[in-house]
Amino acid sequence: MSYDGALISELGVKLYLKGEKSKSVSNIKFFERGKTLEKRWKDCNFGCHGPSYRTLRRPSTWGETLSSLDKIDPMLAGIVDGLKYKTVDQAQSIGRADV
Repeated sequence: MSYDGALISELGVKLYLKGEKSKSVSNIKFFERGKTLEKRWKDCNFGCHGPSYRTLRRPSTWGETLSSLDKIDPMLAGIVDGLKYKTVDQAQSIGRADV
């Protein structure tokens, strides 16, 4: 079995191996990227989704989400981060039993 180092780096080992294992039982090509997807989209063009809606991707982190929001508007990023801190983070810290 050969491995694609670039995809392993992009997705992480666990997600890559999960996709590799799923290839044998799936008709979805999780590992297609770039030009291949563009060509398929031009051939298909359903209009309801992009060509990569079923590709395997690494889950986004909170820092990446904030970075994206910060590019749009720094104040918006601050408000969203503050809301998350006051709601989700507080509930998680109360729910944790590490006292």
